[in-house]
Amino acid sequence: MAYQTSASKAPISAPAHLWDDLRREARRLESELDMRLAVFAKLCSGSEADFRRKGETGLAAEQMAQSKAEEIEGLLDRLSDVNSSMS
Repeated sequence: MAYQTSASKAPISAPAHLWDDLRREARRLESELDMRLAVFAKLCSGSEADFRRKGETGLAAEQMAQSKAEEIEGLLDRLSDVNSSMS
């Protein structure tokens, strides 16, 4: 009959707790990415419509799209790091 002490349980529960925290962080990042991708898609479709109507794009809209793209890339990098930590 094997006996488990509290000391032998601690290393097992710590990684499970860490994994749960990482999973929650991944879900949060995924939700934020979904939201930002929707905004980015609307921004890009609006810029495309403006381009067709006016024959040119506004510098401000282009800078906004670039800024949003960089934010999305940053979130993807963070999500990739979290996923790597989970495996």
